[in-house]
Amino acid sequence: MTKITLAAARVNAGFSQMDAAKKLGVSRRTISNWENCKTYPDANQLTILCDLYKWPTDGIFLIEDIALSNICAALCVGNDFTGGKP
Repeated sequence: MTKITLAAARVNAGFSQMDAAKKLGVSRRTISNWENCKTYPDANQLTILCDLYKWPTDGIFLIEDIALSNICAALCVGNDFTGGKP
């Protein structure tokens, strides 16, 4: 499955940040912060967003996906995240 960002899911669903904020009962700034990875929706909020945007939750690309990918890649090549220091 192709993963998209929260902003792309919102735009594809035809919502403005203000529209989405009103539907969720949060501020437009909160939606902006989620989309810009300054803060993150909790699991319940993400589920509601995905229902609103008609996109599966596992199809949303979050910054944690990058961190997890980097950790997995490093483990595969034997890096220990110590920066070469004991």
